[in-house]
Amino acid sequence: MNEQSEPLVSIVVPVYKVAPLLDRCVSSLISQTYGNIEVFLVDDGSPDESPAKCDAWAGKDQRVNVIHKKNEGVSVARNAGLDAARGEYVWFVDGDDYVAANAVQELVKRAELTDADIVFCSNGESVFANGTYTEMRHNQFLDFDAKTNAEFVNHFAALSKAQYVCPPWNKLFRRSFLLSGGGRFTPGVFVGQDSLFNFPLYAKAQRVSCVPKALYYYVIRSGSAVSSFNPKWFGSRKLVYNEILPVIEAWNPGYVNDHRNRLITNVGIILGAMFAGQKKCVGKARKGLISAIGHDSVLRECVSHVKPEGVRNTLTTMVLRTGSSACITLYGRTLGMLKYVKGMLKKR
Repeated sequence: MNEQSEPLVSIVVPVYKVAPLLDRCVSSLISQTYGNIEVFLVDDGSPDESPAKCDAWAGKDQRVNVIHKKNEGVSVARNAGLDAARGEYVWFVDGDDYVAANAVQELVKRAELTDADIVFCSNGESVFANGTYTEMRHNQFLDFDAKTNAEFVNHFAALSKAQYVCPPWNKLFRRSFLLSGGGRFTPGVFVGQDSLFNFPLYAKAQRVSCVPKALYYYVIRSGSAVSSFNPKWFGSRKLVYNEILPVIEAWNPGYVNDHRNRLITNVGIILGAMFAGQKKCVGKARKGLISAIGHDSVLRECVSHVKPEGVRNTLTTMVLRTGSSACITLYGRTLGMLKYVKGMLKKR
């Protein structure tokens, strides 16, 4: 493909408090081996130097467009970029990550070859510390071309196991498919909004492909893993689980138990975070949330039907099935202590 015949690709980048990492992200986009792109940097009311950096990049490259807006969260920011997109394909890239130089070329090449609605790719991890990026492991390489949704379902368990299915950034979407399939991010969902976006689209996609290459790099900031508990986590996780459950039951019933296990895993993470990190949940707030978790009807339905996978989920399920605030509190304290000890050992 020469640039005149290349389909236009719209790259949507939500930007919020990513000033130290934004230049690497945008540089990796405008230096693509594939030329016919438009980049939308959506400044979500960022209070740091990110807005100025966005404007500077727009001044350097006419393919870069900036949308300044008030802070409303990543979902609204992505939707704003999607509304502005004109390309045949859309790719969501986070402002603190970066991509391989041939990423767009590889994704479009596979999409054009297979007429895919969605093209997945593998991703690597890159640790940012002291101004330097160190690329680490990547997830498992998968390679398939599903010509029907039923074929896609057959590949889905492998995709899930290899950590492909939740994020929006490891896949290229055909924009017409997003428009016809109602592809929008849900505002106000604190965590898990990516799954809420992806799963209804998975149920509608007819042609899906996967490129066996690490084309996206998820950046881990050194020191950024310190827990800062947020009481909205449980409500968001429960909402996403409950909204997606009927979609999965109708589309891919064999994945229902995996979906339930994902909620159990997230509840275990939430319980541990209540008792660990710089910002914990304390006093009456913690007692109230633990009681709410123990008596929540959606969670109780989940734990009553789930077949737990792995030791951690088995223990979490056993504790949650009791519905006892005392048991849940003791378990949360144990998880919090283990998390604290693990963090201290990493610092040594």
